[in-house]
Amino acid sequence: MASKRFAKAAEAVKRRNYDYAIELFLQELTLDPDNAEARRALRAAELKKFQEQGKDPSPSTAVLTGFGSWFGAQFAALTRNWEKCMLACEQFLKNAPAHTGMLLLLGRAAQAAGHLNAAIAAFEEVRENDNRNATALRGLGQLYRELGDEARALRYYEELRRVLPSDAEAARAVRDLAAAGATRKVEERAKGGSGSFRDQLKSKDAARAAEHSGRVIRSAADAEAAIERLEKQLTGTSDDARVYKLIGDAYLKKKDFESALESYEKSLEARQDPVVEDAIGDLKLRMLDEQAGVLKRAAASGDSGARGKLAEVRKRRLQLAIEEYSRRVKLRPTEAPLRFQLGNYLYKAKRYDDAMAELQKAVKDPRRGAQARLLLGKCFAGKGMKELAIKEFERARKAARGMDDLGKEATYNLALLYEKTGDKAKAAEEFEKIIEVDISYRDVMKRMEALQAS
Repeated sequence: MASKRFAKAAEAVKRRNYDYAIELFLQELTLDPDNAEARRALRAAELKKFQEQGKDPSPSTAVLTGFGSWFGAQFAALTRNWEKCMLACEQFLKNAPAHTGMLLLLGRAAQAAGHLNAAIAAFEEVRENDNRNATALRGLGQLYRELGDEARALRYYEELRRVLPSDAEAARAVRDLAAAGATRKVEERAKGGSGSFRDQLKSKDAARAAEHSGRVIRSAADAEAAIERLEKQLTGTSDDARVYKLIGDAYLKKKDFESALESYEKSLEARQDPVVEDAIGDLKLRMLDEQAGVLKRAAASGDSGARGKLAEVRKRRLQLAIEEYSRRVKLRPTEAPLRFQLGNYLYKAKRYDDAMAELQKAVKDPRRGAQARLLLGKCFAGKGMKELAIKEFERARKAARGMDDLGKEATYNLALLYEKTGDKAKAAEEFEKIIEVDISYRDVMKRMEALQAS
C-alpha cells in the first residue's frame, strides 16, 4: 500500500510541482530503498521535468555539474557502502535522469545491498534507452535467477548471448537454466505418475541434452551441432516453442535465413510469443536487406537490370517495415521508441500525415524527442508548411547537444528550407553555422558558394 508521502508526491507531479515531488520520492526511498514503484515514479517525475524544460536528460556535462554526487557515489561503491552509494546515485540522477553510467551503478549497488526490486528497476531503465546494454541484461538475468524466476532469467541471458555471442557466463546460464527447466518437468511428471518409465527416461535424456544447448556458437559447425542436439529435444507439445526458437537462433548464426524463419514460425505455432513475433519481423527485414546488398553490388558492377530490382526490393522493405512496426505499436502503444521508428518509416514513404501522428507522440520521449522533432520538421516541409517546419527544426536544434550530428542536420534542413523558399540571406546564415564547426559537412560549401554567386 502506498504511503501518505508517496500519495503527496504523486499529487505534486499532477500539479507539475516536480521539485517537491522529487524530494518526497527521495524521502520515501531513504526509508524504503527497495520500493521499486517509488523509484520508477521518481524517475518519471525527473524526466517530465526535463522534458518540459526542453533539457537533455543525459547531458555530456553531467559529471562536471554533478561532480560532488558523482564522486560520493564512486567513493561509496569503493568502500562498499551500498545504500549510501544508492542515495548518491539518486542525487546525481536528479540532474541527469537518463545517465546510463549512473543508472548502472545504481543497479549494481542495489543488487549488492540486497534490494533486488530496486536493482531490477534501475537496469530496466537502462534497457528503455539501450535494449542491447550488456551490463543491464546480465544484471537482470542474475536478479531474476536469484528471485527464482527462471523463465525471465533465461530470456535475459539469451538476449545477452545475442549481444555478446562469446560471453561465457551467458552461455553457462542458458545451459543451466534450460537443463533446470527440463529436469523440473521430469520431476513433476514423476510425482504425478504421468508417462511411462520409458517416457521419463527420454525426458531425462532431453534434460541432459539441454545442458549442452547453451554452448557458444562460433562457427557453422557449432551451429549444426547445436541444431542436431536441439532437434532431439522436440516433444510435439507446446514445450517445443522455446526449442524451435533456439533452433532458429542457431540457423540465424550460420545465416541460413530460410531455415531460421521456418523454425521461428514453428515456435510461434507451438505457443504465441511477442518476442518470437518480433524476431520473425526482424528476420524478414534482414532478408530484404541482404537482397538489397546483393543487387547494389550488382548495379555498381554494371548490371543494367539490377538498379530496377534494387528499387523494388527497397520499396518492399519499406512497406514491410511499416506493417511490422504498426503491429508492434498496436501491441505496445506506450513504447515511444516504437512510435518513433514507425514515424520514421512513414516519413520515408512520404505518408506525412500518418508519420506526424506517430512522431507527435514520440516527442514526449525525452530520449528521442529531438530526433522526432527533426522528422516532424521534415514532414511539415514535405507538406509545404514552412513556418511549422522552421519551428520544429529550431526545437530539434535547441534540444541537440550543441552542434553535434543532430544539431548540424537540423540546421542543414533549416537552411535548405530557407533556400527553397527564396530567403537566401537566412539560408546563408544557417549554412555559415555549420561551416564554422564542420566545413566538410555534406555539400554546405558548394551551396554557400552558389548562394554567394547568385
